[in-house]
Amino acid sequence: MQDMSHLLALFKQPQKFIYQLDNVNDNTYTGVLNTTVTATFFTAEDTVVPADLIYPVSSRQSANNMGSLFSVPSQNATNTLSLPRNINKAVFSIAATGQIAEEFWYSNLLSSQVSTFAPQQGTLYGYSPFREVQPYIDGILAGVVWPFPIIFTGGVVPGLWRPIAGIDAFDLREDEIDISPFLPLLCDGNSHTFEIKIAGIDDDGHGNGSLTATVGSFWVEFVLHLLEAWLIHISARHRKAVHVAGSPRLDHHWVLNHSECSLSRDSH
Repeated sequence: MQDMSHLLALFKQPQKFIYQLDNVNDNTYTGVLNTTVTATFFTAEDTVVPADLIYPVSSRQSANNMGSLFSVPSQNATNTLSLPRNINKAVFSIAATGQIAEEFWYSNLLSSQVSTFAPQQGTLYGYSPFREVQPYIDGILAGVVWPFPIIFTGGVVPGLWRPIAGIDAFDLREDEIDISPFLPLLCDGNSHTFEIKIAGIDDDGHGNGSLTATVGSFWVEFVLHLLEAWLIHISARHRKAVHVAGSPRLDHHWVLNHSECSLSRDSH
């Protein structure tokens, strides 16, 4: 169960809903998934104050009836947005997790040691057991997120996901970064770029290291890269004295991905 109250703005008009449930089914993996998605709406006096506008930072594939995930580093996770001038608060939400060579990133070796066991095990995965998710605004680092290790079904040993799934495996949480200090830059009426990068550590084998501009393949970045904006509401008698840029029409797209089981949304 996930509380979607902070995304209430998405439910105020008809939306496209895409349900994505990736699964491997062959002679070895024979499980068939049976999933039901439900939504419950309620009223309450004590609740969050939802954002007035929600913008996606996604690959925007809803027009093709596809999920709008980013795959990093093979894809450039960048969008360009133009925001209204009367934003009072802005929060950037990020959901990202490692897959394939990056699924067990927390057990990776230092880059200087990946060939240590090459004769027996081959080259191992590197960039260290450290990962950092970095959102950039117009090329400026706007904050950092240090991801939490997630063990999905089939990972490490059966005892970690059987008879029940591991912690957060089906409820991948998003991290939030308050980017309100950037509002003087973002609310100038111009377009601005939002980019997400994943960094590891590259070392020289002598105790020296630095953050990398890339990592292994790959990190899935969900459509839950959202920019939530709270507006300054201006009364009718003052509206003529203040110029407020109009906001674009949003066509939202929701995705529920099986591996991470988090609802995500795209705008096109």
